[in-house]
Amino acid sequence: MSALVLKNEGCAPNPTSKKGQCDLGGQRGRLISAPDRQKAVNLITEAVQSGARKSQACKLMSISIRTFQRWTKSQEVSRDQRKNAKRPPPKNSLTHRERQKVLEVINSGPFKDLPPSQIVPILADQGEYIASESTFYRIMRNEDQLKHRGHSREPKAKPISTHYAKAPNQLWCWDSVPQRHQRTEARMLTIY
Repeated sequence: MSALVLKNEGCAPNPTSKKGQCDLGGQRGRLISAPDRQKAVNLITEAVQSGARKSQACKLMSISIRTFQRWTKSQEVSRDQRKNAKRPPPKNSLTHRERQKVLEVINSGPFKDLPPSQIVPILADQGEYIASESTFYRIMRNEDQLKHRGHSREPKAKPISTHYAKAPNQLWCWDSVPQRHQRTEARMLTIY
């Protein structure tokens, strides 16, 4: 049982809640690697063989008894299947026809130079709703159309101009911002 206590030093179960606050040192619901699962099952099994109750050993490891049962229902400790799960597409996702309509609107004459933040309100003023602004942006990103839109040239990053002085009196600069803490009169000098 001492090995079980040492393993779980960093993650004590919450006594006021029915569920532990973490699974093996992390948040509830996170993916637990196969070696960590195997180690936890071995420690719990060892504790039970030493005379501890299975529910208390699981509580000490901050997993539910149901999680332990699910991990050990076959001869081998099961791996997490969430990564390999086949999930159906959401029922509210756009159909292929709706995506094509969004692309047609984006590339049509009056909207070809405008970003979605301007397209959607214009369509709303006309009483037409195709998709949300974020959906427009997502479709444009997927179709690689999220580039500079408009008649103006795309802004280019210019390097910061720098000056190098390699000898004394080669580089001069001044500060034209008056300082409030100075109590001297401001004087304007014109140098020709």
